[in-house]
Amino acid sequence: MKMKNIRYIAFVVWMTGIGIGKDLHAQTFSNPISEMADPHITYYNNTYYLTGTTGNNITLRKATALNALKYAPGIVVFTAPSGGPCCNFWAPELHRINNAWYIYYTAGTSSDLSGQRTWVIENTANDPTTGTWTNRGQIYHPTENFWAIDGSILSLGNKNYFLWSGYSSGSNTVQRIYIAEMSNPWTLTGPRVLLSSPEYSWERNGEVNEGPIILKKNGKIFLVYSASGCWTPDYALGMLTMSESADPLVAASWTKSQQPIFVSNSAANVYGPGHNGFFTSPDGTELWNVYHATTVAAGACDHTRTTRAQKVEWKADGTPDFGIPVAAGDTLVAPAGEVALPASTTLQNGVYKLTARHSGKALALKGCSPALGADVIQNSWQGTACQRWNIQFTGDGYFVLTAARGGLALDVAGCSNDNYANVQTWAPNGAPCQQWKIEDAGNGYYRLLARNSNKALTVILNSGDEGADVVQQDWTGAEGQQWQIEVSEEVITGNESGIAKQFTVFPNPAKENITIASTASASIKLVVLTDIYARPVRDVNAVQRGDQWTLYTGNMASGLYLLRVQHDQKETIVKVVLEK
Repeated sequence: MKMKNIRYIAFVVWMTGIGIGKDLHAQTFSNPISEMADPHITYYNNTYYLTGTTGNNITLRKATALNALKYAPGIVVFTAPSGGPCCNFWAPELHRINNAWYIYYTAGTSSDLSGQRTWVIENTANDPTTGTWTNRGQIYHPTENFWAIDGSILSLGNKNYFLWSGYSSGSNTVQRIYIAEMSNPWTLTGPRVLLSSPEYSWERNGEVNEGPIILKKNGKIFLVYSASGCWTPDYALGMLTMSESADPLVAASWTKSQQPIFVSNSAANVYGPGHNGFFTSPDGTELWNVYHATTVAAGACDHTRTTRAQKVEWKADGTPDFGIPVAAGDTLVAPAGEVALPASTTLQNGVYKLTARHSGKALALKGCSPALGADVIQNSWQGTACQRWNIQFTGDGYFVLTAARGGLALDVAGCSNDNYANVQTWAPNGAPCQQWKIEDAGNGYYRLLARNSNKALTVILNSGDEGADVVQQDWTGAEGQQWQIEVSEEVITGNESGIAKQFTVFPNPAKENITIASTASASIKLVVLTDIYARPVRDVNAVQRGDQWTLYTGNMASGLYLLRVQHDQKETIVKVVLEK
């Protein structure tokens, strides 16, 4: 089937009323959005700025939509200065203070990690990826120059305070959270104050409190931090709370939560969610948590950690509700007010299955693996997330394909230009070997050409075998290089347990109407009815009564339809059948 010119112009039922909308299909994204650990996002001037640990420099990525960060190029803004830190660049944070940009980061003066300290650079340009970054040097008190990492800022009243994780002495290796007042964005005014030490059992696997970050709301200040070692399965977020009117330099002003607030979710294959930051949605109405996590169940401090984002809700008592980490690859509703993602006339952004012309088999993850470096193969269609691909246009003629299982990008191994180079999945990093030109090959099929090599996505040796490897190869027009691309949203039929906690859809099959009923814990924000090709269905009436929506379908033809229900952060696609 040809996919050109499919439009998402949807029938919409709003919580506040009923109406027909134009291009109101909610913008979405999926995790991960980058390959970086220790991520920090700042939203400024209609742009997301993302930074994180690279090891040897400070890199920024910028984009107007979260999903666009997947293909945003890394812009190196700072490298090792002469006479300054040389090694192990960790956890940069970008902050706007007094009309200037500051990046607080961790680095050492040798490859020995015992030399890690906190540093800062300054830039007065409006766009932090431009202008000149000035090295403002190390941040420390001369009598307390011990191991120190993960610097961040608390601005309160007319004062700034520096937060970090450090040792109590040169020999004690327990990581604790400290605070000190600042006279300017790179100078401490006095000695530090201890705010938090590993105390509860969930903090003591590795004896770590690190990554402090500040959140303000409802007259309270929340200091969120990471606890236990990142190399353990216990790595999680903890929280201190203080009244906005209190003195942050008095340890007694802060109350520590006895339980972690954000922990691993083995059911979603998300482990060690931590070292987070906060940013607001473009329209200013939502708070978002950016964090890293790994698919390694034992925990990991290495490159398997990737950048994820998730909306924060609020409890009745005014404290933040982080929920649980969602599975990478799941389709999530993007932050409110985002600039629209680029669109292509060749292929609309969405979730698809790709079928090889010669074999009729689908592009798939070997072993359904969500891990970095998972091999890409062909196998018979089974309708799983391992065979679905989220395809997004980059705006300059290419597309990024990420697996619905694990969210990793279709990638030419090693960014090789060679024939028969393997195709795998890897964390989105903006590399040209993760960008693909999708061109009409005729007869309803397409060819996919890797940007770095201009070679085609190919089933090796034109094989029809189950599990045959997929590689890149010079375009020859072979049928093993031609792919049918069809809409394939992840659908749920009937009222399966996966959606029962959020809402119910009944009856299904239906005759005259379809009812969507919210549960007490869910909030339905949007309902869209389309045909199986994602085209809008307009010949339908709707009535809203409280938390229940009814679509009257008496004028519609029998057949299979897709009901898109946006609830909380997620968008679920339910397959419904009309029988007349």
